[in-house]
Amino acid sequence: KDPRFVPQRPPAPPPPRACVAASGSHQAAMPTPARSGPEFGERLGGPVGEMEAALTKLRKGIADGDEVMSDEAMRQVVRLEATWQGFMTNALAGDDAELTQAALEANDRLQQGHAEYSAKFGRDFPVDGGFDDDDGVAAALAAEVGNDAEAEAFGFVDAESVAKLTAMGFKQDRVRDVLADMGGNVEAALEVLMAERG
Repeated sequence: KDPRFVPQRPPAPPPPRACVAASGSHQAAMPTPARSGPEFGERLGGPVGEMEAALTKLRKGIADGDEVMSDEAMRQVVRLEATWQGFMTNALAGDDAELTQAALEANDRLQQGHAEYSAKFGRDFPVDGGFDDDDGVAAALAAEVGNDAEAEAFGFVDAESVAKLTAMGFKQDRVRDVLADMGGNVEAALEVLMAERG
């Protein structure tokens, strides 16, 4: 062997290059978009995107101490919650791992948003309600609260009272209206319904 020969290590592979995009004569690195977090959920769109957008607004309102913004955001959250459980069930049963992860993260933030709103303003929901009941949101809200005073504030009555009167042959819609007018008093509502029946 030639004594002057010195073995050399092979050159190290170059470090991975960031994805770049040409910008005029310069090249700017483009960061890979995050695949989790509220921003990712909003980019996904659909129920996750809508929920994340509402929760982002809620967090901002709470952080700023803006009660009006927070109440508005909470109303939006509650409207979305009317179909959220069904969406979560479908997402967990599906095979889209990305959607499932985003849905689970959004659900965690949803629970956190409720807790922060309650801690900040001393109530679980906006005082004035402000919900349309076309899709049963207010009824679901009253049931979720499980509080007679809160349910009354939303203009809803006890489901058991409704069941008692509808079992007597009265129409459910009318029963609910009369019960609401009578402040949930079943006997008074029955008198009105009987009088209407003649």
